[in-house]
Amino acid sequence: MEPQTPPEITPEYIKQLIYSILLEVLAQYREDRERAFYNQLLDRLVRLEEELKALRIEMNIRFDSLIREMSARFEALKQESDAKFEAINARFEALTKDINARFEALIKEMNTRFEALIKEMNARFEAQKKESDAKFEAINSRFEALIKEMNTRFDGLKQESDAKFEAINARFEALKQESDVKFEAINARFEALKQDSDAKFEAMNARFEALTKDMNARFETLTKDMNSRFEALTKEMNARFEALIREMSARFEAQKQESDAKFEAINARFEALDKRLSFLQWLMVFGFTFISVVITLLNFFK
Repeated sequence: MEPQTPPEITPEYIKQLIYSILLEVLAQYREDRERAFYNQLLDRLVRLEEELKALRIEMNIRFDSLIREMSARFEALKQESDAKFEAINARFEALTKDINARFEALIKEMNTRFEALIKEMNARFEAQKKESDAKFEAINSRFEALIKEMNTRFDGLKQESDAKFEAINARFEALKQESDVKFEAINARFEALKQDSDAKFEAMNARFEALTKDMNARFETLTKDMNSRFEALTKEMNARFEALIREMSARFEAQKQESDAKFEAINARFEALDKRLSFLQWLMVFGFTFISVVITLLNFFK
């Protein structure tokens, strides 16, 4: 084999050698710069992704805490409304029981007084009847005694004279007529007393019926008043509860709109960042292409 002769060192050779070394150096430099740039860009993208993830987690935590707070406040408000409604219902039940108890006590008192009045009227009637019976018995006994006396005297005087018998017979007839008249008067007085007692009893019954009707009318009026007040209170509580629900819904909608606006702003920032990154990427591609074209042109014209 023939030994290779070293190339002749000329300016042209040196120039070519420098260009070849410069191209390798520039290519290595460009590769190193691209690697460093891409590494830096990846690090920034990773940090940005981590920040966005942390921001999403924080927004989710804040949104969950807001939801829990709103739910807790809504539950507390609902429990407060239920407690107030239960208290009103218990108060209405207690008032109803009190009214029923007072009405029952009044009915019992009226029944007791009416029974006492009936017993008193019966006692008075029995006393009057006993008195009338005693008077009638006294008159009857007196009449019996008189008859016995007359019979005794008639038996004693029968043998004495027929004229006296006629006179005694006439006197007996007159006495019988007088007794009949007195008995009729006593019977008429008893009937008048009975009619007076019946009239008083009817008056007491009519007064009791009027009092019962008055109590029923008052109780109906009170029941209607309580029902109207309860209906008004129920309507007011429903209106307040609906207004509260509307207010809570409006606040929730406002909070939701605010959260949506924040998310839209974050999305807009992400989109702007994505556009900037795309612009930087295209700018880098264009720059590297331009540098490659320039280097190629330089190599071509040299």
